[in-house]
Amino acid sequence: MKKRSIILILVFSLLTVLSAGVYYINKAVMPTIIKEKITAGLSGLTSGKVTLGNVRFNLFRGVVISDLELFDQKDPSKKLCSIKDASAGFLFIGFIKEKKIIIPSLNLNSLEFYFVRQKDGSFNITYLADKLKNPLAHSNMPAIIIKAVKISDSTIHFTDLATQLPVIASLNISRMSLNMSWQKAIAEAIISIAMDNKIMDFGIKASYAYSTQAWKADIIAETVDVLAFKEYLKNLPVTLDSAQLTGLKIDSSFENDILKANTTFGFNSLGLRQNDLVVKDAKGSTTFSAVYSKSENKLGLSLDLDTSGVNAQKDGLKLINASLQTNAKMNIPLVKKDNAPIALTYEGTAVASADEISGAGQIGMISGASAKLQFKNNEVLIQELRAKALDADISAEGDLKENILNLDIEGDFDLEEISQVLPQGLGLPAFEISGTTETKTHLTFDTAKQEAPMFKGEATLQNVSFQLPQDKITLETDVGRVKFDTSQESLQWHFETVKYLDLAYSLDGNLKNFKTPQINALIIGQDARLKIDFVKEQDLITISSAKGSYKNSGFDITGSLDAEKGLNASGTIDLDLEDLKYLLPQDKIALQQINPKGRCMVDADIAGPLKDYSSWRINAKGKSDWISCYGLKFQNIVLDYTQVQNQGFLNLLQFDAYRGKGAIKGKLEFLEKDIGYALRGILNDIDLGIMKADTPLKKKNFYGLLDLNISVKGRGTGLNTIAGGGSFAIKDGNIWEFNPLEGLGNFIFSPGFNKVAFTNAQADFTIQDSYVATDNLELIGPEFGLMVEGKVSFNGELDLLLNTQLPINGQGKIGDTISKAGSLSSIKVTGTAKDPKYKLQAIGENIMKKLGEIFSNITP
Repeated sequence: MKKRSIILILVFSLLTVLSAGVYYINKAVMPTIIKEKITAGLSGLTSGKVTLGNVRFNLFRGVVISDLELFDQKDPSKKLCSIKDASAGFLFIGFIKEKKIIIPSLNLNSLEFYFVRQKDGSFNITYLADKLKNPLAHSNMPAIIIKAVKISDSTIHFTDLATQLPVIASLNISRMSLNMSWQKAIAEAIISIAMDNKIMDFGIKASYAYSTQAWKADIIAETVDVLAFKEYLKNLPVTLDSAQLTGLKIDSSFENDILKANTTFGFNSLGLRQNDLVVKDAKGSTTFSAVYSKSENKLGLSLDLDTSGVNAQKDGLKLINASLQTNAKMNIPLVKKDNAPIALTYEGTAVASADEISGAGQIGMISGASAKLQFKNNEVLIQELRAKALDADISAEGDLKENILNLDIEGDFDLEEISQVLPQGLGLPAFEISGTTETKTHLTFDTAKQEAPMFKGEATLQNVSFQLPQDKITLETDVGRVKFDTSQESLQWHFETVKYLDLAYSLDGNLKNFKTPQINALIIGQDARLKIDFVKEQDLITISSAKGSYKNSGFDITGSLDAEKGLNASGTIDLDLEDLKYLLPQDKIALQQINPKGRCMVDADIAGPLKDYSSWRINAKGKSDWISCYGLKFQNIVLDYTQVQNQGFLNLLQFDAYRGKGAIKGKLEFLEKDIGYALRGILNDIDLGIMKADTPLKKKNFYGLLDLNISVKGRGTGLNTIAGGGSFAIKDGNIWEFNPLEGLGNFIFSPGFNKVAFTNAQADFTIQDSYVATDNLELIGPEFGLMVEGKVSFNGELDLLLNTQLPINGQGKIGDTISKAGSLSSIKVTGTAKDPKYKLQAIGENIMKKLGEIFSNITP
């Protein structure tokens, strides 16, 4: 009990002494000596004004300083730093010779520091930093070693006057601690940055090992508005309109000469611009890592990026709701060898997609676009590219090496959609097309040059209908193939079956040189074949060869076509006349009546406007071994025809026929709607006995030599327009069995009448209103004669009056002429040439008796 009392007395006495000592220090030492030392020391360090409100000693906190203010050395009115409250742990004064003060703990509360960057780029504390590097050279104060620092409720005010617009920011330190042991230093801080009316919170942890000089630092932030730092982002290659980082985490370390840094953050509301490129509303996340090796002097980078919701626009090209996921690695040597460029290496993968791409020229909207990429150094492997364009699904794969893009593209396209994107100015006529095409093409494009991409590939066309409305032409095919190579400027095509006017053709050809196309084409149909070689230079088409055939006819043509100058051609036509009914289907009925047969060869030179054949200049010469019309045959035909100034001249059409000869000359006049003509023909010594074999009279006893002279004129193909006239004569013949005459025998009821022969005939005739008319047809025989007047229509209708005649000499031979005056009777002939009708018109009394006597005397 006594011992306990002694201890209590001793403790009480010690506390009394300590209290008295603390009281004495706070009343005598701190306000005077210590305060003066601190003020003088800080003033000497900063070379500026220093004020100190109060200094006291606390048994638990150590030395406590209140209201400390430091002012700028150049402007004493500007605060450099102020501390509301600061305390240092118990001071351990080292050896006096070493002049060291060791502070185990320093606590700063309500610190405010003013940090300014001047317009010239210098800082307002540069001079102070230089002094702190070697404080003993500028002050008699001993070195101060601080083992731990704690800062709370403090602010660093930052003003940057070197930027285009002044930047004002505040670094608010809620809590910050720095602990330095004998092995390492450890720091932790919770801070916020207030800038441009935006507040961003950060958490920081860092450590440093003295022996190895290794360090580690971690930084986290929940939200960072990048646009708050816009004054420091103006040198970026892009202009940021908005960008917000979330979940920022930076882990960095340095150990064994290797620096590592890992950065992870999300982002949203990303908007940026570069020239005509505009990106809006992008969001995503990224991980960025860097490794620097001091020994190898090499930097390694890696990036993981996942972004979506990108809306971008450039030069009218719009990207809607695009996304990108990429993983990349890069190694960068930091030392150049001689003047060689830095040999960086990189590799990675990327996946990109977009809901819509619009503004791609005439291609229109592209939707559902996606691509998978793999890249290494200057090579990019396009593993898969898909999109929907021109109402078709497209897929592609390829690579990019040394700025050369190679893509293999496949797609099934609608031809009507493709026709809408053909370049303007190709000079193509108006057309309509439908069908589909399966296309496989290889694209080559030098991305470093402003040149058009090259395409090489093949297209399979199906169910194609091609129309030229202006020319009323429609072509159809079930399937066809087209090969193309733009680098060689070539096209090749093959269509097994092309339907035109219900006929089928095969079509093959090729084209070279797009600017002045050289085209070779082969068209083969059931009855037709055309092989043509031509060159198109602007509006001029030069045909070096056009050879072909239709049915049994053929042609070989060379020449040129020009939109302004028209046609200029030379060639040979080998025409089978039986083919005319196919070549001129509109005249099929007339041609069936004419029934042309045989072959003719025509050499012609033609020049004139394309759409007006009447204005052509033509020189044509033709020949034929034989031809047949209406069953009549002509041999050794020679033609000479010229055309100029809307007029055609049949200089000569010469031929042989049935041991005789014929010639036709005439003129054509091209009227507004028709062709007018004026022709003259001559036949000499045509043997009717031979000719009858080619007529319905071939079984008749019908012969003689015919001479004919005829002139006609008319227009168009209408027979009712023909007008003209002429004369004919038949000699040394027998024409009684000509059908209308032969029927007279039965009509007259004479048993020997059918043996009467007419050996000669002659007449003048006129042609008008679809009739051939005569008033002086004489049929002359040795025993009997007829004089005929009337007309025969072109369709065979008869309207004739026949006057019978007796010989005028007693020997039974007829005289040189016959006349109506000597007529015994008149017979009216009607009906048709195939079915004539007869009606007797008597002249005088007992005409039938007289005829009977006459015919009984002259018949055996």
